[in-house]
Parts: sequence; C-alpha cells; structure tokens
Amino acid sequence: MILETNIMAASQPLDEQANSVELNTRFGQLTLDRSKAISMNAKMLGFSDSSHFGLIDIPGNAQLPYKLWQSYDNENVSFIVYPYMTGNEIVDFQEIQDAATQHGVPPEDVAAVFVVKIDKHEDGKLSLSVNLQAPIIIDTAKQTAWQHVFPHNKYPVDFAL
Repeated sequence: MILETNIMAASQPLDEQANSVELNTRFGQLTLDRSKAISMNAKMLGFSDSSHFGLIDIPGNAQLPYKLWQSYDNENVSFIVYPYMTGNEIVDFQEIQDAATQHGVPPEDVAAVFVVKIDKHEDGKLSLSVNLQAPIIIDTAKQTAWQHVFPHNKYPVDFAL
C-alpha cells in the first residue's frame, strides 16, 4: 500500500496558490505546479533537455491506472506511465527497493512507474506494453527520480499490458 500512497503523493493536484506553469502539450493545455516538479539529475536516455517532470492524471482519464509524466522543460516531451502497484507485482518489489536503497531512498518514500509504449497495428487496433527493464524510480520526499536499468535481463523491455 505504500507504493499507491507514494504515487498519489507524487501526483497531487495543482495548488492554486503555488507558482504554476502553463504548457501547450499533445494532451492539450496543462497547468503544472512548479512546487511539485520531480527532478531527474540523470536524464532519461534521448531526452537531455528535460530534467523536471510532473506526474499527473491523463487529462479526461483520471479513472485509468495510467499517469502522465510531463516535462516542465519541454512541453513536447511527455510519457504515459504505468505506476507500480502492490498486488500487480510485474517486477520484484525487492529489486525496486534495492535500487532505491542504493540512492539512499527509504522504503516509505519509494514510488516507481514504467514507461508505456503504444503500438498501432495495421487493423487500427492499439496495444500497450511497458519497459520493465528500466523503471523510473521516484523519491517522493525529495521529489527526485532516475531511470534505473536493471543489471540483468530478467525483465522484458516490451511487456504486454
């Protein structure tokens, strides 16, 4: 249950009194709270111009289990992500915890999300998969994150949802 609480804490709604930023994204106009930005000191591969992200509900789809990992630095950079939840342990929690511990993150402050890949097939149908080999691990207390690549090939990079 800690992970679910941490995902919710990392993706709190906009504080109207806070310093906000307006972004014109592929999901429409978004207002993000600068005080809730999550910093990635080690940037995501291929996205060196983006180091601050917000974890928010996908506009118009708050009931979905997915979230939006939106860059504050580049409004064109966003990812649909799938939160790691207890009960749906597609990756061994101990491995996520071990990675977090290496960065000094206590268990009560750990959250993790997986980047979603959407494929459109010739028949027009969509399929979703996640990269289980490289989760984004979040320290919800310090509002920092990094993309952790496991040092083995135990998990697929294209796991069908």
